Amino acid sequence: MSNTTKRVLKTLFFLLIIFLPSNLFLSFFSSTAYINGLQIDFLIPKLYASQIITLNILWVGFINIKGKNKFNLKKILLSNQLLTILSLVFIIRQFFTPQPLASIWFLGQLLLSISLFFFLQKNHWLLKTSSFYWSIFTSLVTQFFLAIYQFLQQKPLLPYFILGESRFEPYFRISRHLFNGKERILAYGSTSHPNILAGVVVIFFLILLNKSVKQPSKESLVHSTLALLATIITLHFTQSLSALLVLFFGGAMIVLPLLIKKNTLFKYKKNFLWIVLSMIIVFSPIIISSLTDNYPNESSITRRDQLNRAALSIFTDRWLLGAGLNQFTGVVEEYSSSAQTVRFVQPAHHVGLLILAEGGLLFVFIIVSIQKFFHKTNSESILMSLLLISPILVLDHYLFTLQIGQLLIVVLLTHQLALATKLE
Repeated sequence: MSNTTKRVLKTLFFLLIIFLPSNLFLSFFSSTAYINGLQIDFLIPKLYASQIITLNILWVGFINIKGKNKFNLKKILLSNQLLTILSLVFIIRQFFTPQPLASIWFLGQLLLSISLFFFLQKNHWLLKTSSFYWSIFTSLVTQFFLAIYQFLQQKPLLPYFILGESRFEPYFRISRHLFNGKERILAYGSTSHPNILAGVVVIFFLILLNKSVKQPSKESLVHSTLALLATIITLHFTQSLSALLVLFFGGAMIVLPLLIKKNTLFKYKKNFLWIVLSMIIVFSPIIISSLTDNYPNESSITRRDQLNRAALSIFTDRWLLGAGLNQFTGVVEEYSSSAQTVRFVQPAHHVGLLILAEGGLLFVFIIVSIQKFFHKTNSESILMSLLLISPILVLDHYLFTLQIGQLLIVVLLTHQLALATKLE
């Protein structure tokens, strides 16, 4: 790969990180997104600004890959014929859903994110440059200042077509919270929800923190310190519980190994990570259900419980193939009689249950089979990353359903893999 190509890729990747939190998009075929007279936003096909940048990265990158870094698709497909056949079945299945355009478009979006993951894994030098960490820091600070302005002024800074900021209307659909007895609109940044803004900022901070811990330098220490201050303030302006849990949980996982001397427990680190992650995924819906009984008037809790129950009902009814990708919001009314669920149509906020409901056991088998392609060190790094963001995975849906979330996971996973590769 020539130096010119590398410079172009670094520039494009810098822009991708800057625009990653942006909700700027073009929508298509909006008339196909109606269910029982109600237009559902999740069913509208959208082309995000970040997707355009991603496509350019893949185009520039793949046409310049040579030698051992070149992808041999034929070899990959022939190495596991069962996986190939089942993947084809899964793809064809998306053409036979109640809203096939929504499924096919989402599948394309998912494949784009997966392609970026494999590209960055092969070209992990992009995640080791100072340009990458400056882009993370710049994007975080940009969102921080947007959050400050929006919270203090109670309006967006710029028109939607520049950064993708929400218009803060209609008022009844905007997230609000009481501050000192006065109701105020929460900060959105350039995302579509305060929880997403908080998740972006916290995950970006953890990336900077991880780098400063594993590869300490004066610059990384300054970045992580300033990023921590910006993150804490942004969390106050967004009131996001899931992001706050990730900050404490993820921060502890990164910092504690420095304070604990190596012992026999770390010999079984991978198994330990699997157990903890599995327990969080399995027991979180049970805990939410229990909280619903104790706090029946807390809509944020009861709504999550109702959506979780609906997801379980869908999976029970369609356990093999699921309802189809991006189809939860289109069929949830058939599986839930709750007025909240019908009025505020949302995907299940537990990513595991959502995957079961939309993809069935077939999708789970494909995910598990793909995971086997990774070496032991890589799979441990992926487990660590998933554990870092597990509070969001069980309390919010955007890491799976939205382009912003998918790109966040891709950047986090590939950064963790890049650091592991460098340390070997």
